[in-house]
Amino acid sequence: MFQNLRFPHSSPKYFTSEIRHNIKCIHSKKRLLKRHYSSSLAHKVQIMESELQQRIKNAQITYINSLISSFSSKPRSLYSHLSHLKRSSSLPCILKHEDKTTSHPLGKAILFNNYFNSVFTLSDFILPPRYALSSNTFITT
Repeated sequence: MFQNLRFPHSSPKYFTSEIRHNIKCIHSKKRLLKRHYSSSLAHKVQIMESELQQRIKNAQITYINSLISSFSSKPRSLYSHLSHLKRSSSLPCILKHEDKTTSHPLGKAILFNNYFNSVFTLSDFILPPRYALSSNTFITT
């Protein structure tokens, strides 16, 4: 229902004080929702989250445009940003598929493999049983 809006302790350079404030407001409203659920507050949080996502997207676009426009005078800024993007992981810390959950890299690979096999495998192809895969110890149910 709600998107995960957790960010590392140091926020991205394009986060404005308004964006940081909105994140804190949403977190506090979610804590309130956990204690005292109301559909109107849940709806309000949903709206706040979608508005925040739009603000973040706009701030990121503005930041990248400023890096590009200042490239001739400060090329290091753009290169630094691109280098940072290459270092960051695009996979979540914990991965879930069906009833399986894992945080281990090998377990993630197995979950992706299971997912793609379920989507792209021909119906007459038979996968080996799960107990035959020695790396299932990294996946929890």
